[in-house]
Amino acid sequence: MARNRDDDYDDEDDDRPRRGKKKAPDEDPNRPRNDAYTGMLVITFLVLVAASVFMYLDHEELIAAPVSAPKFEVPALGAVAPIAPIVPPTPPAPPDGGNPMPMPQPGGNPTP
Repeated sequence: MARNRDDDYDDEDDDRPRRGKKKAPDEDPNRPRNDAYTGMLVITFLVLVAASVFMYLDHEELIAAPVSAPKFEVPALGAVAPIAPIVPPTPPAPPDGGNPMPMPQPGGNPTP
């Protein structure tokens, strides 16, 4: 059994503060304080719990719905599928009825 070091000394009349004397929790400077980061941790934890609940509900909904496999028609080996002829697209009609745009006049932009 461990002994307390203060048991060996009788310093009741001494003016020095005793070691090991406990302070009130609100006076303790080493007490961790709840700040903005603690609040963010609580909010993050609550969001994770809510996300887990929603994920579970979504999972239950997906399990209840029947799933059917897609149907594919695969031709036999060596069979050739018919190839449609490739027709090039026709160019669009020019705007203004086919008249080309007039050439710009020489001289460029006039200076003021």
